[in-house]
Amino acid sequence: MSRDFETGSSQSLDSATVPVTDQPCTFSAWVKPESVGFLQTIVGIFDSGTANNFHLMSITGANGIAASSAAGGATATAVTAATVSAGVWAHACTTFGPTAGVDRVAYLNGGNRVQNTTNRVPTGVDRLSVGRNGGSGSGTFFDGLISHLAIWNVQLADGEIAGLGRGVHPLLVRPGSIVGYWPLWGISSPEQDYTRNGNDLTVTGATQAADEGPVSVLFGNIAVPYIVSAQRIFQQPCNHQNPGML
Repeated sequence: MSRDFETGSSQSLDSATVPVTDQPCTFSAWVKPESVGFLQTIVGIFDSGTANNFHLMSITGANGIAASSAAGGATATAVTAATVSAGVWAHACTTFGPTAGVDRVAYLNGGNRVQNTTNRVPTGVDRLSVGRNGGSGSGTFFDGLISHLAIWNVQLADGEIAGLGRGVHPLLVRPGSIVGYWPLWGISSPEQDYTRNGNDLTVTGATQAADEGPVSVLFGNIAVPYIVSAQRIFQQPCNHQNPGML
């Protein structure tokens, strides 16, 4: 299951609590756009009071994945030459850092790496938005499905991003540094963050879809069951002979 966004209906998921306020950080999500050929935001962290302070991941009008940083009225962007297609699941990932403001990298399907090193350091970040630009201007709404959204407070390495693009579960990648994971199953409102941070997202219009990004819960021969505690899910090792034993 996933969340279905309709660009003409101003639909989004938002939180006034941001899991990261600056770089380094990594955004990752599976996306299935229903239409392409226009700018549409996947996820970003924003200064809600201005239109030009953010780190965001988007699909461009030319259908590449973009990593963009804005500060002081100027934006720096890395865009993949490889493109997404309407009606097809794709893995989008962007990293920012590790040096403040001077590095952003965009990836599509675990590769197609493009880097930009223009210095841009956003300030005043106070909103996390999914499916729209969460700055004062809003807009650039997403059209389609988003699934398995994750944010880390580190810049993931190329090999880790390649794994995510092959369907490795986000909770298996740098589990000590993941600061937000939203499978976006659409079964609750607010949309739950399945990490210890509990940064749930306020739902505006986005509905549930039966389709889901191709993420596996297996890594090699190790299963990762979901242990529900206080309405949160935590990663635990699994004994294959006795699944209830850790």
